[in-house]
Amino acid sequence: MKTSGLKSDVFSAFLLGTSRRRPDYARTVGAPLAAGDPKADLKAMALLAQILRLERPAAPHEFLASPGLSGKRKVIPDDLRDRFIRLFGAGKFAFAPTDPLSAGMAQALDRLFLAPHPYDFQRLEGFVRTHADRLGADAVAWLDRDKSAEERRGYFDLAVLNDDNWSYAAPTRRERYIGEKRATDPSGARALIEAVWATEAADMRLRLLAALRTGLSADDQPFLEGLSKDRAPKVRDLAASFLARVAGVAVDRPAHKETLGRITKETKGIFRKRSVLKLELPATVIDLVWLHWVMSEFSEIPIESCAAQFDMSVSDLVDAAADDARLPAAIALMAAQSRRFDIVAQLAKASNHPVALLSSGGFSRGQDFTPAEALTLAETIVRSGANSKFPALNAFLSQLYALTGCALAPTAFQVIADATERQWSEGTLREMPGIVASLALLAPPSNRETVRFLALSLEEGGGSVIAWLDLLGSLEKVSSNE
Repeated sequence: MKTSGLKSDVFSAFLLGTSRRRPDYARTVGAPLAAGDPKADLKAMALLAQILRLERPAAPHEFLASPGLSGKRKVIPDDLRDRFIRLFGAGKFAFAPTDPLSAGMAQALDRLFLAPHPYDFQRLEGFVRTHADRLGADAVAWLDRDKSAEERRGYFDLAVLNDDNWSYAAPTRRERYIGEKRATDPSGARALIEAVWATEAADMRLRLLAALRTGLSADDQPFLEGLSKDRAPKVRDLAASFLARVAGVAVDRPAHKETLGRITKETKGIFRKRSVLKLELPATVIDLVWLHWVMSEFSEIPIESCAAQFDMSVSDLVDAAADDARLPAAIALMAAQSRRFDIVAQLAKASNHPVALLSSGGFSRGQDFTPAEALTLAETIVRSGANSKFPALNAFLSQLYALTGCALAPTAFQVIADATERQWSEGTLREMPGIVASLALLAPPSNRETVRFLALSLEEGGGSVIAWLDLLGSLEKVSSNE
């Protein structure tokens, strides 16, 4: 039986009416419809309906293509999906979407280029809504499913970015790409930013400008000078700070001059005279809040500006401030702003100020570290402060992860683990579940057994941390087997 003949002859006969044109079933259909069958018309009609229903439609001559999803992440395997939903779904014992361990898992998925299965988005709605930008194109598209075409975002999530497609990626990945390119091709990275600068929002311009910190040189001066009239104050301020560094002059900002004016210089000694610096606090700043005042006033000042103010080298500046109780904290902030992590390490060995600053979030205020710089700063403070007891350990560890967003090197992590076990044995620790959760986020694979041991010692909450570690290890194996 030929379907083409059935369609051309029988279909046209039905359209015109079988009384006018009687179909020749014997020729078009053959044996299935015998001559003289009283139900031949009904059978032919049923057969024709099935042919029309199952027939593949003809291809159009022209296509109006709509942009599709370009995500190529591998989804979480079926054998891990139930475990993932139990930990991050809407269950009674699941982690809240805003829990640090939820954020840590979202960052791990982004790093491993994995994503939840689209069928599970409904059961993971809170987790997906909170961390969609780290979960791939399908998650963003699912959140935008009820929005109009004008409100939807671009769904671009290729595994490998290059100079042609980087501007379509998520903000975090764009910033990371520019920072990595600056390490090998500073002028090429700056050219990419200049090409898209006029079309970017203020927040994205600030992030892209911050990424230029890597490899900052005099070649960037014309671009930085052109930002003096940028419509975003934060962009103008950061550009002025960068320009001061590449031009070799102090930042000409009234607020900075007023702050540095509170540092006084004296000369002491009879036979061996030396300069001594003292920091005078405002009358309204009491001893209990002096550190917060220092963080708000000194975090954006390059240490070179302070050294130039007193006609001293940076090393002499550190020596001259050694006798003051508060000035070393300000110098640590200014050194971090200038990426002089050697100075931060020197101060961490001599005092507890860098540890206290990190515990209070002082190193994340207006300093725009790249991920590599943030990790270097954090590990510098941890290793240099190895003899410290790390007071307020819970706050220190949570701020440590907030600064780095990733695991520490094994040697740096071991310093933290030893301090935790030492203080726990002394009975001086509180909030152990939070401390163990932070340790899980900071632990490299080789040190996770230490965290597992501490989690097993908890009366409650330890099981969830162990389940989180097990799931992370399984996902890492999935990613490494691609």
